[in-house]
Amino acid sequence: MSFSARTRGGEMAGSLWQAAALLALAGNAIPASAAESPSEEAPLVVRGTPAARAPEVFGTVGLPVRAERYAELWNHVLAGRIDAPALQHFVAPARRLEPAAQLAFVQRAAGQLRWRSDATVWGQHEYWATAAETLQAGYADDDCLAVLKMQALQALGWSPRNLYLTIGHDQVAGATTVLLVRTGEGFQLLDDRSERPLPAAERSGFVPQLSFSSAGHWLHGRLARTGGATLAAR
Repeated sequence: MSFSARTRGGEMAGSLWQAAALLALAGNAIPASAAESPSEEAPLVVRGTPAARAPEVFGTVGLPVRAERYAELWNHVLAGRIDAPALQHFVAPARRLEPAAQLAFVQRAAGQLRWRSDATVWGQHEYWATAAETLQAGYADDDCLAVLKMQALQALGWSPRNLYLTIGHDQVAGATTVLLVRTGEGFQLLDDRSERPLPAAERSGFVPQLSFSSAGHWLHGRLARTGGATLAAR
């Protein structure tokens, strides 16, 4: 088997992830000390077999990881208050809507915010603002917009286990973050380019790399067969 992956931190060593994939698919876990960082930052560590709630979308499978490089950012998101007055006011018009209409409302309403970088708004190179922080600031980048949409849907009663903050690569926008939403009709993608949610099956040019939800963190990969069984991820 072979396994390689590319994230914002750079390209991970193929030989390392070959071993990671073999052990993960066998149901074992790799201790943090055995993993090599894609750069000099905290590593992404494969920790077991694909979970039942893994976001297997765009032809990928999800391998559980400890995304320690993003721990501080993600923990800040998790600490965001869903009952914050600004967020409750933001979602109020959508409370009586059907689920599909709620998705459309959140995508459209979030799109009204003007784009500004984290460095400009927060004075940091990378910052995942909570929904309340973003609404107070009135500006957001792709990461913060995705968090706003995630927490807005939670405020409307959507299960956080069906909401995935997903880092990936878009063939037009480059590195970007979107919200993936698991519905009864499949995954919907909410990005910062479209005016409406898009079924993942209709969204071309996006490659998911790393996803976060209340149920865990996943590295996206692709299964392929070339003679013998081969696992490859890019």
